[in-house]
Amino acid sequence: MATMTHAESRAERAKRVPMLVKESLWAATSHPATAGDASALFDKLMAVHQSKGKSHMLYKREHDLHIFHYGQAVQTTARWTPELLLARGLVFRKDSGGTSVVAMPWPKFFNLGEDGISVEELEAAAVGGRVEATSKMDGSLGLLFHHDGAWRVTTKGSFASDQGVWATAWLRKHVDTTALTAGVTYLVEIIYPANKIVIPYTFSALVLLSAFDTAGRELERRELEEVAEASRLAPTAEPEPEPEADVNAVYGTVGAGGSGLSLPALHEADNLEELMEKVNGWPGSEREGVVVRFVFPSGASHRVKIKGAAYSHLHRFKDGFTAKKVHDAASKGGAKALEAMRLELPEEFLAEFDAIVREIDAACTAALRDIGAQWELAERSLLNGKASGTGGLTKKSLAQWTQRHTTWRDGTAISDAFRACMFSSFMLWELCPGAVVPVQPGAWETLEPRDRRMLLGYVLPTLARPGLNEKKSKTKQQPKPKAAAAGAADADPALLAPGEEWVEVQVTSSGEVSAATKAEKKRAKKLRQKAKKKKAQQQLRQAAAEPA
Repeated sequence: MATMTHAESRAERAKRVPMLVKESLWAATSHPATAGDASALFDKLMAVHQSKGKSHMLYKREHDLHIFHYGQAVQTTARWTPELLLARGLVFRKDSGGTSVVAMPWPKFFNLGEDGISVEELEAAAVGGRVEATSKMDGSLGLLFHHDGAWRVTTKGSFASDQGVWATAWLRKHVDTTALTAGVTYLVEIIYPANKIVIPYTFSALVLLSAFDTAGRELERRELEEVAEASRLAPTAEPEPEPEADVNAVYGTVGAGGSGLSLPALHEADNLEELMEKVNGWPGSEREGVVVRFVFPSGASHRVKIKGAAYSHLHRFKDGFTAKKVHDAASKGGAKALEAMRLELPEEFLAEFDAIVREIDAACTAALRDIGAQWELAERSLLNGKASGTGGLTKKSLAQWTQRHTTWRDGTAISDAFRACMFSSFMLWELCPGAVVPVQPGAWETLEPRDRRMLLGYVLPTLARPGLNEKKSKTKQQPKPKAAAAGAADADPALLAPGEEWVEVQVTSSGEVSAATKAEKKRAKKLRQKAKKKKAQQQLRQAAAEPA
């Protein structure tokens, strides 16, 4: 089976995900984990773990409890199945009495647009229902549930994570657990200063995000508010320290800083565009974004994440993700290196990563098409329209023409892309019979490593992106042999070596001198060195001729 290019695998992901989400989740009016046989669901998830390992399924066991969480490879390659969408920290109890689900998180949901479902489609599906937006907290997702006579908190992929241990201890000290109902799974965000992701929170809390009862029904906001209010501890002789007055206003919470469970704040807007504008205006050191829930008339719902621009920038800086790293991977390893890099990326950067790869693909495709067209011009210029072959167009004749001319015989400029790649193995040389210039999208990924590096060596400097090419476009003066084009009559002759004159050379936005001028700079340098050597020899002769 042939290896897919990155563009092809991306297209496959784009088709698979929206169809799967709609088929698996849009028809479910309760949590899908409660819809079928728990034992069969357990067996399917365990089979993935045993056959593909932790890259596809993380699995932990603690006595009779078992937890499943999809692996990084599933997320970054979108190899989703209906079962894997549910494995976001799904907890089973399995013993002699059978298998049951004891804690159920939300099914997997995506950043806005990453699931391939448009805003218009979501808004249309929610007509007759409602749309809710709550603060997205920058902590760790915890599952709060009752087991063996006690309440405990576990994180998505572990029973004994630092965050889960901290949350269980905080729960027992600061929450009135009589407000909680056994059998209900409470989804909480674990927040404390030592658990910093990006935002430096100044308080500790368990923020109640949602809950599912034993039948899989998701509790409404009103019910969550009742639980949070009832979970506050009664006043004691020693009052709790007063929280900062503005902590909830700053971080988008309700009831944070005291005892009991707090809540994420609700956010209202006339439409999603207005909400996104509002979110993008938030400071990234205080707010991550929002989670938007589209509730359909049937009772089914669909969630998306919207992260603020400032938060995303801080997160990118923290994780060291830059366009330059993507460019380096493309240049060094092509499609395989890009896929390997994508497998390691946090979910937040996948959309930007794909956008960078699309940009590389488009630029490479355009360059290859230009090279193909330039080759035809080269044949007409050097062979008067005859086809190249034995005794025809040679590398030597092409090199001589491009060194002496800036245009082909018809006046068309010799492009920088052609100059950079004219000796690649995919060109139509007599030593490579049957070779063609590949011009289809994604073709650059299939080139030989040497040819790929040669092409990307030309293309990548032209792709100016923040954090990669910081230099601005400018014009600077460079010396050039007299044979070069005129146009700098006002230059100061005193600054020139013998045989030189000034000429303006355009510099690209990346700060790179174009390939068309590099050879001229090299010749100018040799001329200066020759003049300098000649002057030194003259000085030596004059010194020798002077009387002692």
